[in-house]
Amino acid sequence: MTRQVPSSGNVRSFVLVLAAAACAVGIFIADTITRLEIAVGMLYVAVVLMAARLCQPRGLVLVSLGCTGLIVLSSVLSPPSGPEYTALINASLSILAIAVTTFFVLRNQSAEAHLREQADFLDLTHDAVFSRGLDGAITYWNRGAEELFGWNRTEALGKLSHQLLKKHFSSSLEEANAELLRTGRWEEELVCEKRDGTRIDVASRWSLQRDKDGRPVAVLETNNDVSERKRAEVLLRESEEQWREVFEHNPVMYFMVDATSTVLSVNAFGAAQLGYAVNELVGHSMLKVFLEADREFIQRNVTVCLEKPGHPIGWEIRKLRKDGSALWVRENAKAVRRAENKLIVLIACEDITERKRAADALRQSEMYLAEAQRISKTGSFGWSVDSGEIIWSEETFRIFECDRAMRPTLELVRQRIHPEDRALVQRLLDRVSHEGQDWDLEHRLLMPDGSVKNVHAAAHAVKNASGKLEFFGAVTDVTAQKHAEVALRRSEAYLAEAQRLSHTGSWAWNVATREVLHWSQEQYRICGLDPDAGIPAWEDVQQYIHPEDRARCLDSIDRAIREKTDCELDYRSVFPDGTVRYIHSAGHPLFSASGDVVEFVQTGMDITDRKRAEYLIAQVFEMSPDGISIVGKDYRYRRVNPIYEKNWKLPAERLVGMHLADLLGMEVFEHDVKPRLDRCFAGEEVSYAEWFTNEFGRRFLAVSYSPLRPSSEEVEAALAITRDLTEHMLAAEALQQAQAELVRITRVTALGELTASIAHEVNQPIAAVVTNGAAGLRWLAAQPPDLVEARQTFERIIKAGNQASDVIGRIRALVKKAPVLKDRLDINEAILDVVALTRSEGEKNRVSLETQLARDLPLILGDRIQLQQVILNLTINALEAVSGVSEGPRELLITSGKDAAKGVLVAVRDSGPGLDSVSLERVFEAFYTTKPDGMGMGLAISRSIIEAHGGRLWATRNVPRGAVFQFTLPVAPAEN
Repeated sequence: MTRQVPSSGNVRSFVLVLAAAACAVGIFIADTITRLEIAVGMLYVAVVLMAARLCQPRGLVLVSLGCTGLIVLSSVLSPPSGPEYTALINASLSILAIAVTTFFVLRNQSAEAHLREQADFLDLTHDAVFSRGLDGAITYWNRGAEELFGWNRTEALGKLSHQLLKKHFSSSLEEANAELLRTGRWEEELVCEKRDGTRIDVASRWSLQRDKDGRPVAVLETNNDVSERKRAEVLLRESEEQWREVFEHNPVMYFMVDATSTVLSVNAFGAAQLGYAVNELVGHSMLKVFLEADREFIQRNVTVCLEKPGHPIGWEIRKLRKDGSALWVRENAKAVRRAENKLIVLIACEDITERKRAADALRQSEMYLAEAQRISKTGSFGWSVDSGEIIWSEETFRIFECDRAMRPTLELVRQRIHPEDRALVQRLLDRVSHEGQDWDLEHRLLMPDGSVKNVHAAAHAVKNASGKLEFFGAVTDVTAQKHAEVALRRSEAYLAEAQRLSHTGSWAWNVATREVLHWSQEQYRICGLDPDAGIPAWEDVQQYIHPEDRARCLDSIDRAIREKTDCELDYRSVFPDGTVRYIHSAGHPLFSASGDVVEFVQTGMDITDRKRAEYLIAQVFEMSPDGISIVGKDYRYRRVNPIYEKNWKLPAERLVGMHLADLLGMEVFEHDVKPRLDRCFAGEEVSYAEWFTNEFGRRFLAVSYSPLRPSSEEVEAALAITRDLTEHMLAAEALQQAQAELVRITRVTALGELTASIAHEVNQPIAAVVTNGAAGLRWLAAQPPDLVEARQTFERIIKAGNQASDVIGRIRALVKKAPVLKDRLDINEAILDVVALTRSEGEKNRVSLETQLARDLPLILGDRIQLQQVILNLTINALEAVSGVSEGPRELLITSGKDAAKGVLVAVRDSGPGLDSVSLERVFEAFYTTKPDGMGMGLAISRSIIEAHGGRLWATRNVPRGAVFQFTLPVAPAEN
């Protein structure tokens, strides 16, 4: 059995009881044996006071009665030494003293009990409550203060509160005390330091206690921990600021109007699009930005919105900018209720000016197409093999000379085909209808008036959505072409005679054996050869070409054979006697039945005299848009074209003979021009392009210098050509900027489609912060407070706040306008960021969005924002496709792995309706879209981004249904 050790408090109480009992016994003995006529019994007051420290009220009364009994007993046992009334008076005084002392002690105990109950009640509150004197010394410290600040009651009592808690005031302690003394109250949010050194925000309230005379005696302080609330407020302000930034910079015009169409709010982008500042629209009627004829229509729509709150309506209309120009917009409006049940109308306006222009351009294009068919005499047709239905364009009706009111049929086509060609055409149609192949055919038509037309028809076979065979093709009236061919053959005979008369020689040779097959009489004369010597060999023919021109000529002929094209070339021919002549030659390949080049026919014409006569004139082309001049070896202009006069504002008479340094300046001449001209005079072709600045402005010029040898092999002058490329360079820079802006707008537009999902993603963690904050307060309010649960709750609040911050961070990364920056990155991280943004959109449309990402994928080198834009675009397209499926599972799977070339492969698979064969081929074309409200730019931009990263993006059908969009990216090179 374990022996219990008494506590120090119990020992003190026991000693105090023994002392009181001993004191009572001692007083009794002294009162009994003393002969002094004094009230010795009054000493029992000390016993009563000692008992007051230990006894409850009932026990104290018993002690008082006991002491009274001892006085009476002492009076009986001790005979009086004087008069009897003296002893009676002493006993009465002693009993009275005991009674009075007991009365005051009992009242004091009652007051202390009341105060103790109040103190215990204050310990029940979660607030940190303590009292202090006017000097700041702590006189009371409740349990809430112990839990909040970490010091227990014993440690805190007597300490100066401002020093213990290291309070940080927004103003000063002196100002706080002055306010407290003036009003009796003071409250403010302070920063205090806990026992462990951490700082917390507290809401502190001070109340001044005064005595009955109105003098201040003490201060009661109540403190609440508001650190989490402050952090939540900061996060909320940051979140509101971020969303305000999104609202202000979103490329959509937002208006908020009341029932009278007065603008209550407008975003900066919307005002800027119309050429206004925000304050120029707020408070004014929205109707002023519309044409006067449309204002009644707009007001009527606003009224309809107010009559049906929450129901969106939309319309297309023109708006007026401040400068008077108009733009087309698509407006979507909805009435919502604000405070005091007041209705307002929210209007989102999308600029569709370009779309309207595109629609007008499409209509104009269709008109141009119809006109082009009429001019080219080419009609189009469609033929459904299964139903026999035939569709003709207007030009096809004209070719067949049929009335537009007639319904084209196969029988009508057969009637128009020439009787001699009907069997051929019928066999072709029977074969292609069975095999589903493309076809191409020329045949004749017999018109009702007996005339004959030659037509060329070609068609492409496709399968429609039902899997039925259809043909789409074109038919061209080639009657005039056929007549031209007959005339051409007649012309060829005339041409042969003309060549004889014009002294144009010809020759032909076998491409495979290099054997010369033909050499005309005129060709003998041109080359200075003796016809009696026979046809020269191929090796001899090469020797007739000037050594400096030989390689160029042979390369041109080989290229023409390789590309199966004609060729023309000028070269110098060296006659047997050493004479050099200029020859113009034209070559034409002849083909076998299989399409191979088997022979090559060439002509030769002596152009020596023409070459010399036209040399300078051909070089100095007076009508050229470029600046052309001839510069002598003395660096002076010999001749300039009119562009020089225009650019330099000087007549040609002054420019000719002028030294280049006098016109261009000595610094430009010595540094840029002279070194390059010297290279040209040495026989080198020189060219360069750079920015030049002169008195007429800054221009980008491309300059070339070519050596001129008009009468000998020696360079006598230089041909200088200057081309002004300033507008081209500026346009190229503008094009690059426009392309970058188009990519960013597509990214933001994609994010705009996810507005609801993004709002859901942000609302979830914010709601979690509120819920967990309430739960944390409940855990702290428990008796005793559950600090473990409270800590876990606060950790969940921090996690939810970080989640909201991550969502905002992803949006800002995608929306911000930044230059392309390629870096080594993990493609899986980019995929997971996009999935985090789009998962709520999938859940809203009941789409199962899953990922299968391979581990340990190699890093790639790319721009994270651009690649995330590609993944986001493919994911949104897949979600929209799957959301339209009414039957079967709605599934979307994003996978990553390695491709066959050891690169990275990413695939987005969906279970949507999929793509037909036409869409698979055209889906990446710009402006081609399968969505009714699509622009057709997303996939085109995505492919350009992937290709710019050295990868490939393509689409295939998914099994059993849906589509698969895949792209590959090369692995980043190893770091040095």
